[in-house]
Amino acid sequence: MKERLAPLFQLCYEHQIGDVASNEQGARKGDEPTVLLIDDDPSFLMYVKEQLEQSGWYVVAIADPIKAVASFYDVRPDCVVIDIHMQTKTGFEVLTFLKEKLKQQFVPMIMVSIDDRKETRMKSYEMGADDFI
Repeated sequence: MKERLAPLFQLCYEHQIGDVASNEQGARKGDEPTVLLIDDDPSFLMYVKEQLEQSGWYVVAIADPIKAVASFYDVRPDCVVIDIHMQTKTGFEVLTFLKEKLKQQFVPMIMVSIDDRKETRMKSYEMGADDFI
């Protein structure tokens, strides 16, 4: 079942997200805060995006961590939520890269993982995450 749904989710998601700079769906309505959501699981992205938007956030969800990092300055997020376990890059690599680039700026970085072991949480905070979910 997952094998059949994954291409459909990806197609729907690519259509919904499109180019970050010209995002038509879910366009900003005003001065709501922006969240950059990075995870390679399309169903998780769609669920969290919907929940955050219902709470008044403008959400840019990107499944490819490399594309997400490249889009960071176009998006100018108020907060970044990063999944730790991704296939092309780990969330720790993304966190490290963003922290190095943002030495003068404060943008909260929240790590998300199903792995809630103490070691994983501690590593997240040691690497500069502001919170762990």
